[in-house]
Amino acid sequence: ARAVAADLKIVPSGEATIEEIEMVTGKGVQGSYRGKLLRGGSAQWVGMQTNPAVQPLLAQGLTTFCVIYGMRLVAVFGLSDTLRPEALSVIQALAARNIRVSILSGDHPAAVSSAAAALGIPAERVRASCLPADKQAYIKELSAKGETVLFCGDGTNDAVALAQAAIGVHLHTGDGMAGVAASSAADVVLTHPSLGGLLTLLALSDAVAICTSTDTHVDYIVAAAEAGRAIFCEKPVSLDLAEVDRAAGVLERTGVPFMVGFNRRFDPGHRAVRDAVVSGRIGEVRMARVTSRDPSPPPVEYVKVSGGIWVDMMIHDFDMAAFIVGSPVVKVWAQGANLIDPAIGAAGDVDLGVAVLTHANGAITTIDISREAPYGYDQRVEVLGSLGMAVSDNERLNRSEVYLAGETHRPVLPNFFIERYETAYRDQWRYFADYVLDGGESPVSLADGRAPVVIAAAAAESARTGVPVSI
Repeated sequence: ARAVAADLKIVPSGEATIEEIEMVTGKGVQGSYRGKLLRGGSAQWVGMQTNPAVQPLLAQGLTTFCVIYGMRLVAVFGLSDTLRPEALSVIQALAARNIRVSILSGDHPAAVSSAAAALGIPAERVRASCLPADKQAYIKELSAKGETVLFCGDGTNDAVALAQAAIGVHLHTGDGMAGVAASSAADVVLTHPSLGGLLTLLALSDAVAICTSTDTHVDYIVAAAEAGRAIFCEKPVSLDLAEVDRAAGVLERTGVPFMVGFNRRFDPGHRAVRDAVVSGRIGEVRMARVTSRDPSPPPVEYVKVSGGIWVDMMIHDFDMAAFIVGSPVVKVWAQGANLIDPAIGAAGDVDLGVAVLTHANGAITTIDISREAPYGYDQRVEVLGSLGMAVSDNERLNRSEVYLAGETHRPVLPNFFIERYETAYRDQWRYFADYVLDGGESPVSLADGRAPVVIAAAAAESARTGVPVSI
């Protein structure tokens, strides 16, 4: 249909009003024009497979799209299949995993057989001229034999098969509403239209993402590691250093890939600051500053089980300090206050705080946090070096500015972390996928995840005693 539409764009045509338009899944489209049936679809559906104008195209192994008005053939298109460039290499990679591949297509048998031969798919696993029900029946047949079926499709005609398969994968082609039914029926949607996404999906099926409550993390880490799975674990690994070390022992013994979810490391602005430090562009680091302020405080019920502001909220900033300065923290001084919500103080916590960190290279980082900032989610990072300064400032809802005679307006800050760090979350998963697929060092290792927990414990002690704590 897309090929026909593309061809029609270069053919001048007048406007026409077609009524009662109906998409007939697996067959074509029909409507009424000036009181007569107008139908476009396969030659078999419109009853034109023996028409002299259609026969030569079928003899060439082309898939035909015929248009009839009333019962008269007014147009016929011969469509040929083109293999995706990555198709052969992906199928070979699947075969190396002992995964058998079938082709289910609505196209002409000759065209489908030719494609199957080019891809090395045996004839017994090839089906042509398939309607949606035929695809569904084939998947049921394989499932009855005990096979686990992953079906990958890219169109509306594949929706039934996607829903029937154990794993339905929709290859999104960006065709507006045409693929909505398929996307809704699928378990997975590959937003980049490449079959290579199947290999990434299979690799990540050997991975576990632990995004549960903090007190369950280590038990899940141990179970996943013993099962040989790659592991992504949300921060913090645990509030208990002994538990963190228990996880470390299992990970060292099993050798499975492991990454901690400190998503702010993957924010483009924050990474640019880190890159400016690592490259030496701003010289030797002397001082850094991190500001983190939430738009409103959390419920008191959450505060009571959070572990406290130093480990719950500032742990991201402790990690960011070591990340952007490029040197571990060796000493902490911290002070907190309860000036926002008295209920937080009654729960034994503070709702704003300041920490001063001394790094092994002598640099100093100051961090300020607040559970409430009425103007929005405030996230800023700055590093001062001997040759210059690098800054990652607040993102805004858009880049517009309005200039008036007596004032200037800029868009407000994002409401909270989902809006502010959306790109960081996405890039974090890409880094994890690349790490699992390609190997190498963990983007955020267990040691990286352990360090902020140690700093948080030292900050809590410093805030309680009023004196600096060495690490």
